[in-house]
Amino acid sequence: MTGKVRVDAGRCVGVKRCGVCLAVCPAGCFAVDERNRKVVVVNEEACMECYACKVQCRYDAVELEF
Repeated sequence: MTGKVRVDAGRCVGVKRCGVCLAVCPAGCFAVDERNRKVVVVNEEACMECYACKVQCRYDAVELEF
């Protein structure tokens, strides 16, 4: 897999209000940044390109480029 998985911190509303990408990612690509309680990418290499995170994000905060 070559590509990029990113979370737009400006669009992400954080895990207190959302966190869907954390729940739907089967590969564990995301984690919570404890400083701002927003989602960050921690394991891009594990991405299976299933697009579950992008499809389920109501705030269009997940960006995928493959």
